[in-house]
Amino acid sequence: MKYLIGLGLALGLAACAQTGWKANPQGVTLHGEQLAVSFFNGEVCRVTMGGAHSGTLSNCSNPLHYEVRIESHPLVPAASAILQTQSTVVLSNGAGRTWTFHTPSLRDTTGDNVDPPMALH
Repeated sequence: MKYLIGLGLALGLAACAQTGWKANPQGVTLHGEQLAVSFFNGEVCRVTMGGAHSGTLSNCSNPLHYEVRIESHPLVPAASAILQTQSTVVLSNGAGRTWTFHTPSLRDTTGDNVDPPMALH
């Protein structure tokens, strides 16, 4: 019986590997033009937006599309390295799934820089 359970588990893991499953995003931070996206597998992908508030996380094993809507910048522009910009960040994959995050996260004050997605589609 335990061999059948082990075989089922192995087949299930193999099926996940063949479908190209990627880790879901766990949280985002935005400091000025620097967007960082953390994933549940521990990977963190960073991109410098450079004025373009949409694009693709091309340097990432999970190349999600991002769209950033800036709501307000820190009052002191030089403080953007420390203070997060208030924004809504929408991430999406090619299959039509989206994740929406708000920065700064309410959890930032606890030292945990992870904000659960506000909406899953």
